[in-house]
This record gives sequence, C-alpha cells and structure tokens, in this order.
Amino acid sequence: VTAARPRQTPSGPGVHGTVTRADGAALNGAVVTVTDQVGRQEGSTTTGRDGTYRVTLPGGGTYLVVAASGALEPHAALVPVAGEPVRHDIVLAGNSGVYGLVTSTAAGADGLPLPVPGASVTLIDASGAVAGATRSDGGGRYRLPGVPEGQYTLAATAPGHPPVALSVRLNPGRLTERDVALPARAVLRGTVLATGALVDHAVATLVDADGTVVASAVTGPDGTFEFDDLAPGTYTLTARTYDPVAQVVHVVPGTAATAVVELVPPSADQPADQPVDPERVHR
Repeated sequence: VTAARPRQTPSGPGVHGTVTRADGAALNGAVVTVTDQVGRQEGSTTTGRDGTYRVTLPGGGTYLVVAASGALEPHAALVPVAGEPVRHDIVLAGNSGVYGLVTSTAAGADGLPLPVPGASVTLIDASGAVAGATRSDGGGRYRLPGVPEGQYTLAATAPGHPPVALSVRLNPGRLTERDVALPARAVLRGTVLATGALVDHAVATLVDADGTVVASAVTGPDGTFEFDDLAPGTYTLTARTYDPVAQVVHVVPGTAATAVVELVPPSADQPADQPVDPERVHR
C-alpha cells in the first residue's frame, strides 16, 4: 500500500487565505473573486468548510480581491502579488451586534441574580445558521459584534442550568443589549430509614407533576441518595425495599432540598419465602 502524499502548495503567482466571521469562525461557501485593476476577472472560487480559498493568477501585479457571503458586509482589498502565492486572510462582518449579561435565577447573599461565567452564548439567524458564538467572561458578560442586522435566536447554556433561547432583533449600525437569565437547577438529597436504622439497596424514584420518572437511585451503605440537576418544582419521591412509601417534595432553584423516607419493615409473621435481608439494615 502506497501512503498518500501530502498536498503540495502550488507555486507561481496566486492569492490564498482564510475567510472568517468576526468571531473567528471559518466561513464555508464565501465567494472570492480576483480582478486586475481595470476590472478584468482573473479568477473566482468559493471557500471550503475550513474557510480557505486559493486563486491562481497568470502573473505578478496588483490585484483586487473581493469576498462576499450572505448578508455580511463584503470585503475588497488591493493585494500585490509577485512570483509566489501571497496569503491574504479576510474577515467578513456585519455592522450590528448583541451584548449583555448572563445570570442565574438563583440570587446571591445580596438578593441580586448571580452572574454565570463561562456560559456558551450562540446567535442563530433565521435560516438556522450560526452567526456568532462566544462565552461569557468572569462577570457573566458576553459580546457578539460584527453580525448583519435582522431577526435572530439567542441561545445560552451553562453547566447546572437548562438552556434558554430568546428572540432578538438587531438594528443596523448598533449593538443591542439583551440579558439572559438561566434557570437555576436544584438538588435533592435524601435518607432512607426503617425503624430508625439506615437502609441500603433501597430504590428511590423521583416522579414529576406530569407522572414522568425524572431519576432513580439506589441507596448506599449510609442509606443516602442524591438527585442533582433538577428543575425547580414539586415531585413525588418513592422509596422501596419493603412496601413502597411515597411523599411529596418541593425543590427550589439554586438550593439543596433534603428528605427522609421512613420505611415500614415487614412484620415478624411474614411468610418464610419472603425473608428480610439483614445486610440491608445498618445501625
């Protein structure tokens, strides 16, 4: 088997480079046209998935390189070319943008919403294409400049929070402020007991108000279980190792709720074919 040879960079006059958006992401399908200074076309191509382009030219000189992609502002520049390929990278941007603050619905000690650093913020245009993407900084602030005017969907997500999508209209020539509040998730920690003793191998199940099983866990030797990343609301918590026991629990965003489930062990005259496993009960 003969190994494939690496692609050779063509020699001779030419212009090549990468076309990106304002946020640095590669632009696929951007059209790049090269003409001489009197407007005669010398070559044209479209960028690949990685945003790269290459146009071979007949000789040295100064050429006009024009690039365009959708609603982004087109690019034009005079590029001098000698006997070897010249690199000319291009950034296509719009004259609008969006900025704001990503916070959690959970409040801090001062009662104000907590900022969410490192949140992923994505701007999606009406055709479903990503127009820009970034992450919020340490203070929860984000900024997506250099996109065309129009109607967009702004989506944000972060660990411990469900994603949120908002509609935003970007006006020409200005940055639009749009804050995003991410719902805080909750945690439920519980303990399963039987006549005051810790019970392991008990199955704890959490069911939401619609009757959907949200999570299930088996208690450890300490009789405890934990459900994290819960949406706030009211749930039915069921625990079983003997007859099941159910109770209603309520979790609040950004907090850890606790629950204790007391099981009723079988009576001493239970049938012999249903013995109690002594290893399940730990004092």
